[in-house]
Amino acid sequence: VDALRANATLFPSPPPVLTVNARQFPVTVHFARKTPEDHLEAAYKKVARIHCKLPPGGILVFLTGQREIEELCTKLRSQYGRAGRAVRPSGGTGEWGGAES
Repeated sequence: VDALRANATLFPSPPPVLTVNARQFPVTVHFARKTPEDHLEAAYKKVARIHCKLPPGGILVFLTGQREIEELCTKLRSQYGRAGRAVRPSGGTGEWGGAES
């Protein structure tokens, strides 16, 4: 941080450094080794796999635009519902973490 602040090309006068106390949580990174042809479908499958196989927790997905975000959210909601429950074809719901279909 000090080297960045001291860079006169970036900052004619050094900017202030803010310290924010926060909690940190463990993060596991999941990624594809090869770039998929359909990255939105690959993201859906990866989220579904994580959701079904790992303990409850947040999943952060980076996409390229609003349309893709809305499309992925719509697809996930249709499969798992708003409250994170898997939607079964019979209309019943199951807890997150159930078997993949």
